[in-house]
Amino acid sequence: MGLALKLAAKGSGRVLPNPRVGAVIVKNGKIVGQGFHEYFGGLHAEINALKKAGKKARGATIYLTLEPCTGFGKQPPCAPELVKAGIKEALIAALDPNEGGRGARYLEKQGIKATTGTMEEEALELNKDFNKHAKTGKPFVIVKTAISLDGKISYGDGKSKQISSPQSKEKAVEMRKWFSAIMVGKNTVIKDNPLLTSRSKKNTPIRIVVTRDARLPVNARVFSTDAHTIVTCTKRAEKKDIDKIISKGAGVLLVRGKNGKLDVHDLLGKLGKAGIASIMVEGGAKTITEILLADECDEIILSVSPFFIGSGTSIVEDKKIFKHFEFYRAEKVGPDLWLYLKK
Repeated sequence: MGLALKLAAKGSGRVLPNPRVGAVIVKNGKIVGQGFHEYFGGLHAEINALKKAGKKARGATIYLTLEPCTGFGKQPPCAPELVKAGIKEALIAALDPNEGGRGARYLEKQGIKATTGTMEEEALELNKDFNKHAKTGKPFVIVKTAISLDGKISYGDGKSKQISSPQSKEKAVEMRKWFSAIMVGKNTVIKDNPLLTSRSKKNTPIRIVVTRDARLPVNARVFSTDAHTIVTCTKRAEKKDIDKIISKGAGVLLVRGKNGKLDVHDLLGKLGKAGIASIMVEGGAKTITEILLADECDEIILSVSPFFIGSGTSIVEDKKIFKHFEFYRAEKVGPDLWLYLKK
């Protein structure tokens, strides 16, 4: 099962909003086939493993990180294929929220012994974004930002200067390819003019720019053809500003306003319906604050640089905000310390 999980992880950044799935087929103590879900719309892990196993699959045991599907999607259901191949036993790490156990029950009815729960915790962690999207219809949201030792995310002189080390910057760019979308606020686009791509042609997340009025500089790098961009706005946006964005090839998402602000719940609900299963929020302070106040942040990644700034922009704008998170991992990246937190 450990090997199946490692295989499943290879699909990261390629299969969302589908789950990462790995499969290993064993017969007489030897691996005869293995595979994973390689890209969205492609063959499922079970089918890739069965193709490699061929006739050796008959009477074999399959290790699956997720229960096999029973319904038609972009590919036909996998559970019947396991029966046709003559699989005698299936060890399944986790159940699929969309199946609710149907896949495992189907196998049992067809005479295949199905056991669930092997390395379940690891399997659930691997697909935490898929699981949330499947259960709630909303994307899994991670806030990622770089801060100084005194909690500042930018300098007070108004100039755009990097807080992160080159090593942290490189890691952050690399991380983007694991997400469906990258989100920033309007002020970040105006002040920093980021490109917001993963630098990868295969795994390119959608860029989401959060605004209420759709007023953005048309020469901003987020309108490059490197990736698709969605700009949010409320009814207060003027048609001329929306037309400018559309003329740059970007999409416009109308979101409900609430108390003079953009309704974060409505925003994430609509993005979830559009198939966006995970978002990495990269700033700025206003956007991060609104995500936290709406209680829509699932995890936080802080890249802490070893120096004080003094005068600068704090990570959150609301001084009364109180949200509790749990540290679960830390790592050194160049001179910086990366801290990982979850609800």
